[in-house]
Amino acid sequence: MTNRLTVVTGGDIDTNCYILDNGSECVLFDFTHNVPAVLDRMGLTVKALFITHVHFDHFQGLSDYQRTHKFTLYLSEIGLAHINDGLWTLTAVIPETLAAKSLDVDVTNAVGLSDGELTEILGMQVRTVLTPGHSQDAACYIIDGENAAFVGDTVFCGSVGRTDLYGGSMEQLYKSKQRLLAMLDPDTVLYPGHGPQTTAGDEL
Repeated sequence: MTNRLTVVTGGDIDTNCYILDNGSECVLFDFTHNVPAVLDRMGLTVKALFITHVHFDHFQGLSDYQRTHKFTLYLSEIGLAHINDGLWTLTAVIPETLAAKSLDVDVTNAVGLSDGELTEILGMQVRTVLTPGHSQDAACYIIDGENAAFVGDTVFCGSVGRTDLYGGSMEQLYKSKQRLLAMLDPDTVLYPGHGPQTTAGDEL
């Protein structure tokens, strides 16, 4: 890819977070409380964070980081409407010690994205594809011209995300996965929310 890619796996259930940087500024895809130390070590300024869906493990520690850093938060329109809703984030049904890390996200600088919307940032064109199924607010982000897509919990290596949580639907997830893969070249690398990367061709 044009920008350097760094993978940070952390949080309470080993969530993959991705940093794309040009040496001084960066774009993030999902977030855990392990990410700030990596950013500090690399000397990077965050321009934007794209959240794939609002389950708590994909933005743990975000509210704390927002208190001292300003950047644009991008997520689906549905996700924006529900990122502080405990039913959608699952913080209402998990231990309080976990939930505390994923509360009170500041949406002052947040942008709700629609299906097919293009966001130009850091020399990249980020295309939003809404992929409900694992959750109703799920979105994947294709980097146009880079053969890369950040797919959250919509597609895993050899599998898909679970659908037994609030808003989940296996029928929807299957349709979303097939629609997403049809948009991509077979050699497009898929960067999932958990586990190893895969390719679109391998998941057909």
